[in-house]
Amino acid sequence: MEHNTSDIITRLNIIKEHISLYINEGKLPLQGMYSLCNASREIADTAPFTQYAINEAASDDKERIDMLLSESLTLKEVAESLVSVYDTNVSLLESFDARPAIDRLMENHHKSFCEAQEVSNTLWKEYTAMSNRLDYMDLQDEEYEPLDRACDAKKAEYDKAASVTRALGDTEISDRRKYAILYYFDLSLVDVMARRYADIANCIIADITNARKEDNPCI
Repeated sequence: MEHNTSDIITRLNIIKEHISLYINEGKLPLQGMYSLCNASREIADTAPFTQYAINEAASDDKERIDMLLSESLTLKEVAESLVSVYDTNVSLLESFDARPAIDRLMENHHKSFCEAQEVSNTLWKEYTAMSNRLDYMDLQDEEYEPLDRACDAKKAEYDKAASVTRALGDTEISDRRKYAILYYFDLSLVDVMARRYADIANCIIADITNARKEDNPCI
């Protein structure tokens, strides 16, 4: 992820919001778990912010350094707040496990797909039976036209059912891919990441503050 300090702060707040909900409710909806996991993954790599801070601190532009200090103060506050929430509720947060919810979702998806597939297969068999019968009928047979219309209607019915089946299958595959990373998500990543951002912010604040105490004209 390219550096954007406001994005990092926003995502840390999103993570804290979901963790607080989990603490208060004792659970999170699956989409909330996914949002928590996704926000964590997007800012898990602290290197871009570190490099940004190095570049800004090396600048001769006082406004850029002022901005870096302001951002770091906010980041420190948000990150340390998240660390505090985690530390206070570590036992509960260590029990976080998205796998049961994902398993239930996948089971429901698969059940719906199998049921729809069974309907589609039945309609296909009925359609092919009609179509095969038509192949051996005389065009002048009085039953031919009614059966031909019924065959067309059955085909349309099958096409509709097959479309539903395909959509259900696509949804199952899509959600399986979407939640694969969440399935193995370890919430302790949040604690490690928040501490890392807090440490980086504290270092930046200390470096700028100390440099200004020494009357560094560039700071």
